[in-house]
Amino acid sequence: MYKKSSQIDTAGLTRTDKELVNEIVETLKVVDAIAKPSSKASNLDRAIVSNLQSYDNLDGNYRKWIGRKRRFIQKIRDQLQYIHNDIFGQDTYRPETIQCKRQGCPTANKRVGVGTLFCAGCGREF
Repeated sequence: MYKKSSQIDTAGLTRTDKELVNEIVETLKVVDAIAKPSSKASNLDRAIVSNLQSYDNLDGNYRKWIGRKRRFIQKIRDQLQYIHNDIFGQDTYRPETIQCKRQGCPTANKRVGVGTLFCAGCGREF
C-alpha cells in the first residue's frame, strides 16, 4: 500500500519539495525506531503483565513516542485535507473561537470555544 522512500514518485517536484518529502520520510522512520518498546523490565514483570495486558503499554518511552508519532501523522493528514479541500473548492470547517484580551490574564491569547462563558485564567465573562 505504501511505497518505500526510494520508490516515492517525486517527478514533478522541485528540489526543495523533494528534500521536504525525504525529511518527512526520515522523521517518520526515526520516530518509528524510537517508539519500539524496550525490554527493561524483568522476566517476572513481563510474565505477570502478559497475562493482564500488553507490556508495551507500561513502557513510558514507548507511550511517549507512539503518542508523538500519532500527533505528527494526524497533523500531516489535517494539512493534506486542507490542501485537498482548497484544490477542489470545498470550505474547511473551523470552529468559531474567542480569546481573552484582558491585560495580565495568564491565559491571554489562548483560544476557547464560543460556548465558553468565563475565562479560565482571570474569570472574566465573555
